Amino acid sequence: MPPEINRHGETNARRERKVSENEKYYRMLLETPGFFVVILDEQGKFLEVNSTAGDTLGYAPSVLSGQSIFDFLDESDRKRVQQHLANKSTFGQAESGEYKFRNRNGDVIEIIANFAVVPQDTANPPIAMIGFDLSKYNQQVFLVQRDTKLKALSLLARHIAHELNNILTILMGNAILLKMHAKDDEKLVRLVSKIEGAGQKAGDLSKQLAIFAKGAIPELKIESLPALIQQTVQSFDVPDNIRLEITIAPELYPVKMDAAQIKQVINNLLNNAREAMPEGGLIRLAAENLTVANQDHPLLMPGKYIKIAVHDQGKGIPAELRARIFEPYFTTKDKRLGLGLANSYTIIKNHHGLLTFESRNGEGTTFFLYLPSMEAS
Repeated sequence: MPPEINRHGETNARRERKVSENEKYYRMLLETPGFFVVILDEQGKFLEVNSTAGDTLGYAPSVLSGQSIFDFLDESDRKRVQQHLANKSTFGQAESGEYKFRNRNGDVIEIIANFAVVPQDTANPPIAMIGFDLSKYNQQVFLVQRDTKLKALSLLARHIAHELNNILTILMGNAILLKMHAKDDEKLVRLVSKIEGAGQKAGDLSKQLAIFAKGAIPELKIESLPALIQQTVQSFDVPDNIRLEITIAPELYPVKMDAAQIKQVINNLLNNAREAMPEGGLIRLAAENLTVANQDHPLLMPGKYIKIAVHDQGKGIPAELRARIFEPYFTTKDKRLGLGLANSYTIIKNHHGLLTFESRNGEGTTFFLYLPSMEAS
């Protein structure tokens, strides 16, 4: 019996193979990690939404299924999307552009996306919108540029620290000799003591420069992070007009760390939060387990981490200053060296972790500290 042939001249077997291939491609689109992928019908309703798109919009994919894309699009972009949905071009003749969405919190998310027809043997095949979050891309570019800049600054800092130590060795050595010879001259002894005091301060500065340049080598041991956080908080000076809220998730992953260095970092972050609120407010410190999958974070390898977040209710960091936050000697505060965050960044990097932040004008700043777990894959 001859095979059944449809109006396009295809046999059933060939048509079934084509449908199977299209289904595989369809699945591959949805499972592409890190990409915003939604499948739409011609009216703009979500047929399927992948996990990245769901996370971006702030809803579970199952909740979004059946809803209209126009409920999440900025009004300025709705007409363009309607035109794409009406354009039944063949797959591959994709339209691309930037589209503004509003997530569950009302924040505007910019997506760079392509529209294309999903090949299916139907009169009205669905349309795929495939893209990525522009803010995450910009953040990745910013982080890479910042790392490059910090590497250049660290080389300069290392050279300065080396030269400064050479000068201080001569200066302090001669000060000691002078003090020995001037032991009967009280006025001269006092003057030499001032020289020694200034030299010691310069020595401390040189040490901080050295930490920024290459970082003190961490002595990694298995430590209790919850206990370390509690110790740091207990020794932290909390003014009467500031409240401190601590949330530590149960059963944090085990981590190898240099306890003294991590305590220094947490203390630096708490100090920054306190100084960001001279009129008072709430500091939130939270620690939790985090599993990072492929492309979840631009600068974190897949695996298990402990995430520490320190949030303040200050005015936020002005946009024009954010790129300089981890630079040495950059500070907006009087009588501060501006090495606290720079050294903290280096310390966490030497722990194979990451220190980053988010800030909004009028809403405060949150610093995020990621430490790799011993269970990291």
